[in-house]
Amino acid sequence: MNLPDFQKDRIPAPKNRKRWQDPRKNSCPLPGFSLPATGFFKGILPVIIIPDWPRHNSLIGGGGITHCMKVLMVIAPEKFRDEEFTVPAAALQNAGIAYDIASKRRGPCAGMLGAKVNATLSFKEVDPRSYDGILIVGGGGAQPYLWDDELLGGIVKYLDASARVVAAICLAPVVLARAGILKGKKATCFYSPASSREMKAGGAVLVDKAVVSDGRIVTANGPAAATEFAETFIRTLAVKER
Repeated sequence: MNLPDFQKDRIPAPKNRKRWQDPRKNSCPLPGFSLPATGFFKGILPVIIIPDWPRHNSLIGGGGITHCMKVLMVIAPEKFRDEEFTVPAAALQNAGIAYDIASKRRGPCAGMLGAKVNATLSFKEVDPRSYDGILIVGGGGAQPYLWDDELLGGIVKYLDASARVVAAICLAPVVLARAGILKGKKATCFYSPASSREMKAGGAVLVDKAVVSDGRIVTANGPAAATEFAETFIRTLAVKER
């Protein structure tokens, strides 16, 4: 699958890329993120969550993931839904799966409930060939910041065409619909008149369930589904490896 025209000049021609394998096996370098402090520390310091090193990947023993996997997590620079990032991020860490965090611009991003997350990549800097999957976080910021982003749409198209796992939660499944990868696919999203209209326009078969998977595409309808969404995403990554 060729890259979208607007990305051709940025990403060099594909090469035979070898997946990096950490010498410590079954573990990957994992980033941390911060949550708003509570109790005694409220207003003083954020709570920094840094995973223990190394993390054992329990899926490896089951014949699922056989190398150091890496996924791209996408958030809006403002008003992403906190749980839809923090719950999957923790699940990925526990599974030994590395991730990068991307947004429209590098730097600090603010969650709707106060979480602070640092995006280390802008969409312009993302090389989609480096990832086994993508997970797009929703929240109120998804519509103004993510729905119309052509670079993000191109990344989604490339990963889908390359048989990678594509997932989105809450209002973010509209990104998949606009990228044209939901035609005839079962999917769900957080309901609003605009999101419902966009999903139908993109050809999605809407299902009234918290989490819906159709092949390598996983969608969920909101923060209450974050745990099941994360688990389904990781299981789908493991199946992809077989």
